[in-house]
Amino acid sequence: MPRFFVDPDAVSDGKITVSGDDAYHIARSLRMAVGDSVTVCDGEGNEYNCTLPRIRDEECECEILSETEGATESPVEITLCMAYPKGDKLETVVQKSVELGASRIVPFESSRCIKRPKAEKAEKQTQRLARIAEEAAKQCGRGILPRVAEPISFSEMLKRAG
Repeated sequence: MPRFFVDPDAVSDGKITVSGDDAYHIARSLRMAVGDSVTVCDGEGNEYNCTLPRIRDEECECEILSETEGATESPVEITLCMAYPKGDKLETVVQKSVELGASRIVPFESSRCIKRPKAEKAEKQTQRLARIAEEAAKQCGRGILPRVAEPISFSEMLKRAG
């Protein structure tokens, strides 16, 4: 069953509104029909089994059939702090760490890093990594959307970890 993440504000009165790219994905890519079932997560561990009474490219309405607390999350909050790897391996590390249960990913620069992010590209890269984390969370059935932090220095990482 397809899985989507929404803000908790999108859940009200037994209905959920899915908008943006996810609504377009439901309508065009998946070609779902009225009455089809989807799972919607609010990012806080709640999962909603829903049917689709209205489908549009820009907004889909979901009617909540049942609500459960997600059982796929680790009881321990896991934060992965990792130095920048060579090449484009960072995307793979983010994907696999989300699949393994990480709830937060913090990339950092160290003196031994070969690849260093450029300051002007850091925000775009963080957004891309967040999308990768979201897709991995959907794929493996997570109920909480893992966070990807902005890159920090090694000393800043040590301060936050301690």
